[in-house]
Amino acid sequence: MAANYTPMVQQYLEVKRQHQDELLFFRLGDFYEMFFDDALTASRELNITLTGRAAGLEERIPMCGVPYHSVDGYIAKLIKKGYRIAICEQVEDPKLAKGIVERKVIKIITPGTALNEQLLDDKHNRFLVFLQQDGARLCLVAADISTGECQWFTGEGSEMLSAVQEQLFRIQPAEAVVYSGIEGWEKLEAWLKAKLPECAISFYQEENENADYFAVHFAGSEYGGDALVHSAAEHMLRYLHSTVKADLTHINRLTRIAVEKFMNLDATAIRNLELVKNMRDGTKRGTLLDVLDFTVTSMGARKLRSWIECPLLDLAQINARQQAVKELLENLQLRTGLAEEMKKVFDLERIISRIEVGSANARDLVALRSSLAVLPGIKELLNNASSRLLAHLAGGIHLHQEIYDTLAAAIVDEPPFSVREGGMIRTGFDLELDELHSIASDNKTWMQNFELKIKEETGIKTLKVGYNKVFGYYIEVSKGQSANVPDYFVRKQTLVNAERYIVPELKDFENKILSAKEKIEQLEYYIFTQLREKIRAQIVQMQETARALANIDVLVSLSEVAFKYNYVCPELNNRSEIKIYDGRHPVVERLLEREIFVPNNTTLNNNDERMIIITGPNMAGKSTYMRQVALLVLMTQMGSFIPARQATICPVDKIFTRVGASDDLATGQSTFMVEMNEVAQILRYATKDSLIILDEVGRGTSTFDGMSIARAVMEFIHEKIKAKTLFATHYHQLIALEDVMNGVKNYSVAVKERGNDIVFLRRIVPGGTDRSYGVHVARLAGLPKKVIDRAQDILEEYDNCETACSVQITPRAHAVDHLALGATDAVHLSLLVQQQRTVPGHAHQHIACTLFLQSTGSCHDLGVTGQHLAHDLAQLMVVGLDEEGMVGQHIHQQVAGSVHHCAHALALQPRQQPLVDALRQACRDAACQNKDIALGQLVQLGFQLLQSAFRDGRACAVQLSLLPGLDLDVDAGHAVFQMHKVGLEPLCRQTALQPCAGLPGHKAQCHALAAQLRQHAGHVDALAAQHAILAGGAVDGRDLQRTVQPDDVVDGGVKCNGIDHASASFTSVCWR
Repeated sequence: MAANYTPMVQQYLEVKRQHQDELLFFRLGDFYEMFFDDALTASRELNITLTGRAAGLEERIPMCGVPYHSVDGYIAKLIKKGYRIAICEQVEDPKLAKGIVERKVIKIITPGTALNEQLLDDKHNRFLVFLQQDGARLCLVAADISTGECQWFTGEGSEMLSAVQEQLFRIQPAEAVVYSGIEGWEKLEAWLKAKLPECAISFYQEENENADYFAVHFAGSEYGGDALVHSAAEHMLRYLHSTVKADLTHINRLTRIAVEKFMNLDATAIRNLELVKNMRDGTKRGTLLDVLDFTVTSMGARKLRSWIECPLLDLAQINARQQAVKELLENLQLRTGLAEEMKKVFDLERIISRIEVGSANARDLVALRSSLAVLPGIKELLNNASSRLLAHLAGGIHLHQEIYDTLAAAIVDEPPFSVREGGMIRTGFDLELDELHSIASDNKTWMQNFELKIKEETGIKTLKVGYNKVFGYYIEVSKGQSANVPDYFVRKQTLVNAERYIVPELKDFENKILSAKEKIEQLEYYIFTQLREKIRAQIVQMQETARALANIDVLVSLSEVAFKYNYVCPELNNRSEIKIYDGRHPVVERLLEREIFVPNNTTLNNNDERMIIITGPNMAGKSTYMRQVALLVLMTQMGSFIPARQATICPVDKIFTRVGASDDLATGQSTFMVEMNEVAQILRYATKDSLIILDEVGRGTSTFDGMSIARAVMEFIHEKIKAKTLFATHYHQLIALEDVMNGVKNYSVAVKERGNDIVFLRRIVPGGTDRSYGVHVARLAGLPKKVIDRAQDILEEYDNCETACSVQITPRAHAVDHLALGATDAVHLSLLVQQQRTVPGHAHQHIACTLFLQSTGSCHDLGVTGQHLAHDLAQLMVVGLDEEGMVGQHIHQQVAGSVHHCAHALALQPRQQPLVDALRQACRDAACQNKDIALGQLVQLGFQLLQSAFRDGRACAVQLSLLPGLDLDVDAGHAVFQMHKVGLEPLCRQTALQPCAGLPGHKAQCHALAAQLRQHAGHVDALAAQHAILAGGAVDGRDLQRTVQPDDVVDGGVKCNGIDHASASFTSVCWR
């Protein structure tokens, strides 16, 4: 069927066969046309009219097109949508063509090779990355053809994918080209689509096996002879040459991404710290880049972004930048002079690239000339610079005087956009061109004389001589005078009110003039290409100049920021110490319009303040403070001054953040799973020299699960990683870690209460807090008053419950002996300490206890429900009794209700149903005060239920805290009897007892109400030491491993004479 098509369509189909993966823009006259399926796609995506064209068959083929002079806008739209474009041009002069004009594809435009101004962001690189694997190594080569930059990186071993992913996220490529054979490609592809949705993915197929572009482009580059790097770079260059179809000599420098020289920032840290994009809409506003960017050139803006994303580790390099910024800050004339001169510099890197690939026009040469013109002034300003870095950068500026002089003499000040239509070259630059211009310019005089002559010959005073591109020169006569024209006038065109004619003399002149114009256009284009080749010969030196100017622009920008915002130069140290006095968040303080940012101090070191626990209300500023510390450290290492009164900062090798949370629908991960993945990354890669920011770890799951995870993470960081850590939490129980872990310090955000309102003071102060003021924040958010009031009532109930149900923090036992106990010994109640004191007329005991049960197995009937049940059973024992030993007015309704709730949770197990029903009824009766119930009965029912829940003999930890509590009848034996009666007598074999807390008070006698120590002797570690500490006496080391002897047991208790205390808390562990 193809043979039946017209020759032009056949030519199109032949070209299209070679470019199946691209949309083919086929040049026909002044339009780029698309046919068949390409026409359907382009019409749909560009919203342009779809027409048809006769192609030699009965049916017309689909066709659409765009004007050649406005094609860039259409190409940009298609590239943004992920399409590849093949540009097919006429490569033969139609006048010289025999048959159909020869056409061929002159370039293929892809997302990573586009040089379209509408696609390029002046302040951001547009990288193409090439990925190739060899065994356990994955190589990444990144090239930006718009600037000539080229870098490589290799990931190795089991972590190669994650290492490469970090670089991909930092680079943010427009296109990823994949060489076949990447292990785990499906996983990497899913990651690319989720994290870099705008990155197009292409696959490379070997085409030119004999090419050796590496030697041409990167001769002398340092790559250590790495065969994988050489191969990947060679394949990337082959891909670029096959698409761009130019020499690309501006890509001449291959550098390694030396991660060991820069602070490592993973994708999470870059996002959470909002370094270059905010998390709201992905724009620059509200980012660190936005605050620091006072650059005046596009090159400088791109370099500043690079500095932010790659802070230095070497103290000497950081100090060199600081000294340069300091000099510019203190020397107003130098700073302002450089800023003014730099404003006149255009984007040299991209101008050079366009010149190299052949897409530059005369306006680019004018921009280059303007930039070269200010170089002497910039170099003169830097001649007297005292800082080493500024002097070094001044030496990198080449003046390129010869090129400047040539461009000044050759190119007019305002050349046309097109390079094919003449008007670019100044008069006097080329003699032959001047002669042609003289001939062409005489046409106006000749036409005026010719018009007067024709008017006299014909007597038609209203005729006019004109010109257009379609018909050339013509004589126009109105319809009313057309009858008077001579016979030698040849009609050329009929208009509504006039006729147009030509005569032989006018036609001869037209040929002469048009020949001169054509020659002018051809000669000017030739001169332009010669100028372009002269510039190409000095591309390397121009690139050095561009890099120097970019660095100078960044340094001037940082000095301007320091001047405007009152930043100071932080001192550098290698003592692993971070001390910041009156530090401020660089971004937040700029966004505040009517408020003054409250500064805060920070101290982090490897000794007494390695881990900071920060507690405080919601919205008080905990997250802002932690991000602030991270940003100030990062700014220091990039060489910037920082917003503070004074600071001394050590370099950190990595900054990790776990701040905020959101689900990841693209990968099917819940909010909590995303959070745990981020924590896992931190625990896997952090080192002792890292800075870790953790905000609300564990909040995405249940309270006890979350608190357990949070504490375990803190312990792992503290004991294994030993990194400097800021840890914000609402788990107020964790503040007790300060007492049991060295280097942990508590801080909180100060608030001031005013009646029902609170004022956030934004000040970080020493010490923890146990209040979050969540209800107050809800009120500020505008929740209905009824909801707020109800929340306050419920909060008070929970607060009362928490008094008896608080979870105690205890040191971890590092070594214990595992002994098997009997099947019925499921729960171990460690100690009940009862205090006696005399009150006029009555003898009372003050006792309260809390049991904390935590499953160490995987059974379905333990976990949070078992913990709640243990708490509530303990609360039953806090209930006050009247003198008759009965429950009276002192029972708390919320306690009974809570027990009822937990009993309901355990009712899922059928064998417990009778006990559950009995306990529910007891709770309802007590809560409603319909019936007096003996304390022993409640205890019996509750512990029977507990025993039933743990009947199978599972391991659990039981904690008992004893505090001054409510009045309890002197005769506690009844309750003890009931406990023994239900078979919960513990066995104290080899059980470690660790002290938690103790408060001085009245002299007391300790009794073991729930242990039979006479029958089973066991180690009571640190028991004697605890008692000695409480009594204020010395601690004998021998007492720390003391075995309780039978003589120590008196009436079921342990002799502890001379102890002055009011409370004690111990933890015991038992095993099945």
